[in-house]
Amino acid sequence: VHTYFIQPYVIPTGSLERTLRIGDLLFVSKFHYGARTPMTTIAAPMVHDTLPGIGVKSYLNKPQLPYFRLPGFTKVKRNDIVVFSWPADTVYQFFRKDKGVKKPIDKKSNYVKRCVGVPGDSLEVIDGYVYIDGKKLELPERAKPQYDYTIYGNNGVSSKLLQEIGVIDFQRKFISPPLNQIQVDALGKYIIGFNRRGDGQLELYTKETGIPVDLIRKLNLPLKEETARAREAALTDGMVAELKKNPSIDSVERVIAPKGKRGINLFPQSPDYDWNYDQLGPIYIPEKGKTVALNLKVLPLYKKIIREYEGNKLEVSGNQILINGQVVDSYTFKQDYYWMMGDNRDHSEDSRAWGYVPENHIVGTPIFIWLSFDNFNDGITHWKPRWDRIFTTVHGDGQPRSYFRYFLIALAAYFIGSYFWGKRKKNRK
Repeated sequence: VHTYFIQPYVIPTGSLERTLRIGDLLFVSKFHYGARTPMTTIAAPMVHDTLPGIGVKSYLNKPQLPYFRLPGFTKVKRNDIVVFSWPADTVYQFFRKDKGVKKPIDKKSNYVKRCVGVPGDSLEVIDGYVYIDGKKLELPERAKPQYDYTIYGNNGVSSKLLQEIGVIDFQRKFISPPLNQIQVDALGKYIIGFNRRGDGQLELYTKETGIPVDLIRKLNLPLKEETARAREAALTDGMVAELKKNPSIDSVERVIAPKGKRGINLFPQSPDYDWNYDQLGPIYIPEKGKTVALNLKVLPLYKKIIREYEGNKLEVSGNQILINGQVVDSYTFKQDYYWMMGDNRDHSEDSRAWGYVPENHIVGTPIFIWLSFDNFNDGITHWKPRWDRIFTTVHGDGQPRSYFRYFLIALAAYFIGSYFWGKRKKNRK
């Protein structure tokens, strides 16, 4: 069932906030696009790339079977949310940055993003918005893209206000007197940074959740939160509208990297391309069977496809490009490719960082959220159910609707019916 039909996944990072949220537990369909048959022949069952508890890889690299996909009933389309094997994965274990591990395709870490470019598209990112063949890509109603904004308020922008409108992932700053070791140990799990001021006071930086009031009282600390006049946060259009209506806010302005300002660690990792997360392209999304002209200028865009994804020997000799020992000036693609991006546009490691997603890396599409928790990465004792997200569909028109109450009604009806049916059978005897 896991291999060919449905598999549970969890959203561990915020790259699709607030469309899919950290702590969403999903059912991912593998039959929509056609299930990819296993390529790794020797592997431990029911685990992905690492054996839990002992941190040892769960598979052998050889032997490998060739790529094959069963027939599906739809192709990957623009705006689909897609689960795929992370093309750039060389980490030994997810969330650990051990580099240099070559993984089989089906043992690479699974990522989930929105497909914004399909084979044959000409894609460009302008001011953070995606354009396909010169037209702005319209996202579905359920998509809630976020962009970074600077929020200004002459009297300060309060953390409470940001929390009330649903903003997450922003920093808070508290002013504290010098701490003793007991206080340091107690506060350590909440502090993400600190700075000692000239007057001896400490600036303590925390995530948006801050420091629990009960702990502050227990430690008898005279903490004071410093409210800055300007704060940066990732906001949806709805959040921006709410802030602009608030009389304490003077302005809300997008943070946009200008054209020509080269970003760090961006595809195609070449000094000839001064792209950044907000300004990128135009770029062609390769289509199976289509041919592109090759020269030293465009080679950085396609060299990973030619060498790694399609298994050719690629060399450059002077001004000449050689593939499998032959001088070439063009290349014909052997499979389709896609461009994936997160809806949390300024906080997503996606195709803008590592490029195209090959068709043989596609896993499936999420179809159903069966559970969802706030504070998911803080440990099970801190989990809080998001009741409005439980038993909701991922795709579809209109806003998500929870079917949890209907499930409970059906469950209650089943048990009540079973009780009376059993009682009736007993009376007949």
